[in-house]
Amino acid sequence: MNDREHPIEFTASGSEYFRIWIVNLALTIVTVGIYSAWAKVRRLT
Repeated sequence: MNDREHPIEFTASGSEYFRIWIVNLALTIVTVGIYSAWAKVRRLT
């Protein structure tokens, strides 16, 4: 195992962090939308 520690550090600007957060949120919503359609079909069969 490696004994060295590497702390996590975000070195970008706040706007870049916000943009990453928005993309992650959009991908989460799209993914839930895909699964909800699949779940609806399974429920109806």
